[in-house]
Amino acid sequence: IGHSLATFVRRRRQEFAVLRAIGVTPSQCRGIVTTHATTVTTVGLVFGIPTGLALGRVLWHVTATQTPLRYQSPPIFALVAILIPVSLLVANLLAAWPGQRAAHQPGSRTLHAE
Repeated sequence: IGHSLATFVRRRRQEFAVLRAIGVTPSQCRGIVTTHATTVTTVGLVFGIPTGLALGRVLWHVTATQTPLRYQSPPIFALVAILIPVSLLVANLLAAWPGQRAAHQPGSRTLHAE
């Protein structure tokens, strides 16, 4: 996520400069990067959690039946309930530095170079 956000800000440097030129504030630029981080994390969680749970249960069930182990499903609901807010918090913390870069880049030099 951190690398994705840094790349997002670097590649969209001209777009951020245009937005700053038409009146977008630095906090709104940080909000754009934070929204991007939240969206990417939410999509990853929506697809990743169900896929990971289903695949993990199937693979563990296959492993447990092939070895002399008793299959017992772990209590995953508490872990998922903790995983979602922690993931969103980490993603938004990782968005702080790229958001700061997007908010305080020199717009005039960026647009002049274009």
